[in-house]
Amino acid sequence: MNTGVSKKCALYVALLAGSVVACSTEPGGDVSGSWDLVESMSSQTGIACEMTGEFLLSQASNGPSFDGLRVRTATCTNAPDGFELRTSGADNVLHGRVEGLTVTFNVDFCDYEGTLAEPVMSGTMECDEDPDLSGQSVLFTGTWQATRK
Repeated sequence: MNTGVSKKCALYVALLAGSVVACSTEPGGDVSGSWDLVESMSSQTGIACEMTGEFLLSQASNGPSFDGLRVRTATCTNAPDGFELRTSGADNVLHGRVEGLTVTFNVDFCDYEGTLAEPVMSGTMECDEDPDLSGQSVLFTGTWQATRK
């Protein structure tokens, strides 16, 4: 049994029996360590945020799971209202997985998906947040890039 083949790949093989299917059998990479981070996201309501900081990640030695911390400084602006908000802090990185070259994880209300191509991992993010604590959720989408230190 090859534990490096993803469940998604196994499903494709089962659905496309008789067809030629290419699947990665390589185990995922190791994301443990410190990564410089840049994030950019915006909402349809006109809020735009730029973040810099770092990921401090720890990966299980026998599998694809990882967790850690995101330390960041963010500046968010709202074009229609003209406000600017600067924040800093640390947030937990949860439910991280590396399968082949695909990286997925969660931070706060954000889902991250990307590609690992040493020494960089990058991708997209989607966040469902309540930025002004009004009780109304706002959807943010954006990009992120982390470079290994």
